[in-house]
Amino acid sequence: MSIGRARHGDRETAFDWLAALLAALLGGIHLYLGVTGDEPQFLVVAALFFGGVVFFFTEFWRAVVYLLAALYVAMLGVLWLFEGMQYRQIGLVTGAVSTVFFLLVIYLFYAESELFE
Repeated sequence: MSIGRARHGDRETAFDWLAALLAALLGGIHLYLGVTGDEPQFLVVAALFFGGVVFFFTEFWRAVVYLLAALYVAMLGVLWLFEGMQYRQIGLVTGAVSTVFFLLVIYLFYAESELFE
């Protein structure tokens, strides 16, 4: 039983690239909030999204990291709700992007993991 993946470059699909693009977009949104809102916690969130994109391009990427990404984005959504939905307008846009990202990374975990073969 393995949850690894082929060497980077062997099996990337348009969905893999879309997930990387969405993660970069989410990182950009949080970077914007961190800089314009003077909220350092958003800079940390942005750094983790950008770090995930960089990690995607390494040989250490494994399908299980998709599950970590799904958990991370779900946790951010819950925190936003419990914090009173600060930055409501951009939060709703971020929530829509995050929902697509969440569904996509769950699909990618299922598609790339050998647990389901």
